[in-house]
Amino acid sequence: MAALYRQLRKSLEDGKNEPGAADFYYGECEMRRHDDTRPLGERVMRMFVGSELAEKVEADQIALDAGATVFHAPDVTDGPLSPARHIVPLADLRRPLLPPRISRATLASLLLDEAETGRHGTGIVVPLS
Repeated sequence: MAALYRQLRKSLEDGKNEPGAADFYYGECEMRRHDDTRPLGERVMRMFVGSELAEKVEADQIALDAGATVFHAPDVTDGPLSPARHIVPLADLRRPLLPPRISRATLASLLLDEAETGRHGTGIVVPLS
């Protein structure tokens, strides 16, 4: 059902009917939220984040299609630059019990390193300290 809402929304967006598309966007998000075939973690996330998750996924896809590296940063804190900083592809990330944290200085350093080297190419990565 979510796919049908998405097709209708895209059709209205292509026709420059933003108010109509917005209605179907809401319906699409609701159908995804109630989709029992989606992983439990995603359904829980959708309950708390709602349509913002769909917007983030869409923004990530636009960046990936353009050849960018997408950073999914953990909770950002104040603090010093971590000497143990590194980047992990999202697919290789081992899910910790508690959410990871990273200092702004460490995140900025990793972003600059990736911008200069392009080591991870197109993909979704998680910066860690």
